[in-house]
Amino acid sequence: MVLETLNALIASARRGEDLGLDGQAGLKRRKPGFNESYYGFRAFSDLLEEMQQKALIKLDPDEKSGGYLIRPA
Repeated sequence: MVLETLNALIASARRGEDLGLDGQAGLKRRKPGFNESYYGFRAFSDLLEEMQQKALIKLDPDEKSGGYLIRPA
């Protein structure tokens, strides 16, 4: 579900829709009860970093927010 939501957000951004790439907010919209701790992660960024290690996504540091920009793998 995480990867599906992130891919949908990336596709929307490519079409020029101004949704941003806030994966956690996108997940909360699709599944309001989503909580990364249920899947064993202390923070959403930990989940993203594991997804990058598994070559599912690419992460670039976002200097403005201090978080990540999420890109397709």
